[in-house]
Amino acid sequence: MKRYRYLFISLLLTVLTACTSEKQSNIIIEEANLSKSEKQLLGSLTDHSFVYDVELHNYEPAAVELSVDYYENGEQKEERPFLKTSLPHEELSENKFRIILAQQNINDTRQWIGSIIHSSGSSSFKTDPQKIKETTSSVYAYTNLSEPIEMEEKHLIGYIIYSNDTTHSAPNEIHSEDVLEHLTDHEEAYLLYVTFTNEE
Repeated sequence: MKRYRYLFISLLLTVLTACTSEKQSNIIIEEANLSKSEKQLLGSLTDHSFVYDVELHNYEPAAVELSVDYYENGEQKEERPFLKTSLPHEELSENKFRIILAQQNINDTRQWIGSIIHSSGSSSFKTDPQKIKETTSSVYAYTNLSEPIEMEEKHLIGYIIYSNDTTHSAPNEIHSEDVLEHLTDHEEAYLLYVTFTNEE
């Protein structure tokens, strides 16, 4: 009887270990835990900034792409792929890297800057300045960071809203087209995306 009990326990442990390994095969992206001085530095250089830490568990995507979709009054005007860079997995420290996306307002113009930083180097971009449309308020937020990330799919990770409506909300999770439609139905809306791909 004890023999069967030990056999059952061994089988159960094998199943649980397999399930644990399967759960660890994922991509984790979260808001970076910045120090007070880092936050102050970003705040002095940019108007809105997003900093993410990414950790790869049993995934080796060939590249990561950052893009922003731009809306005016609920209508998509542009889809802007800003940066795509390959990931040298053999050189990544603990399969981790950092993403920075920020908006910088200079006089009456606005531009995007950003970087993908890892242990063996970094890739950066800066867009051409665009004229700012006058609005009375803005709101920005990280979003959907608890959602699983699928390969080859754009994953929404943040947004910035410029509006003349002072009562707009800033949801941390966006799970439906209705919420997305409401979010973009303002004077200007920027939706931030990351895509992990097997193509460099």
